[in-house]
Amino acid sequence: MSGSEVALSLGSNLGDRRGHLARALRRLADRGLLWELEVSGLWETDPVEVAGAQAAYLNACAVGTSALSPEDLLAACQDLEREAGREPNGHRRPRTLDLDLLWHGAGRRRGPALNLPHPGLARRRFVLAPLVELRPEWRHPESRLSVREMLAALEPGQTAVRLAGGKDWWREDA
Repeated sequence: MSGSEVALSLGSNLGDRRGHLARALRRLADRGLLWELEVSGLWETDPVEVAGAQAAYLNACAVGTSALSPEDLLAACQDLEREAGREPNGHRRPRTLDLDLLWHGAGRRRGPALNLPHPGLARRRFVLAPLVELRPEWRHPESRLSVREMLAALEPGQTAVRLAGGKDWWREDA
């Protein structure tokens, strides 16, 4: 089966954070939405670009192959967020699960519902720190900076701590 390489960012700061992320990854794989799935380690990060005081997030990134269109993959991710109990209109609020589509093949999009590559990718340590484990040399199509270069260019102030454990952490709770 052919498809496009896609990258996702995953985050949770409510309830069983690790469990929410692991279940979402397993569902993406089990439902055939992504295959050849590679997953970063877990990172604990300070909330960034949020409303009010919030608990720390657990974050990870995943890269895989998908035959779905960007819009269909985004819709599937939003379904997974709802299954995990994410409240509607939860933008910038605490959440059980947040899935962001970072890129989909080499495609670029700008629209009301979907922007690719994700517009926040280059300024978020909670995305770049896990993503550098998987695709350090992937280049942003506009800036031409690699993930490694974008991470190195970030200003200090966003805390991201790699937790102990390997990249198969999401399979351990099966």
